[in-house]
Amino acid sequence: MNKYRKIIMEIARREGTSPKEVCLKIQEAINAGLQNPNLSVQEEWKKIHSKYGTPKLEEIIEYCVENITYKNGH
Repeated sequence: MNKYRKIIMEIARREGTSPKEVCLKIQEAINAGLQNPNLSVQEEWKKIHSKYGTPKLEEIIEYCVENITYKNGH
């Protein structure tokens, strides 16, 4: 099991839902964020470098983990 699948499984366990539902909810949030017309929100999305144009779930998780770690000094 890859590390992203483990993360999704843990979130599902904590939230009392299925991994599929977690992925659907995350994708809904991604879509809402990408469509947000606020320029500062769009600037944040541009910070997530993607090989695919639109960031994939794994790329977003990696970006968040890196930035949380960096901001916390670890």
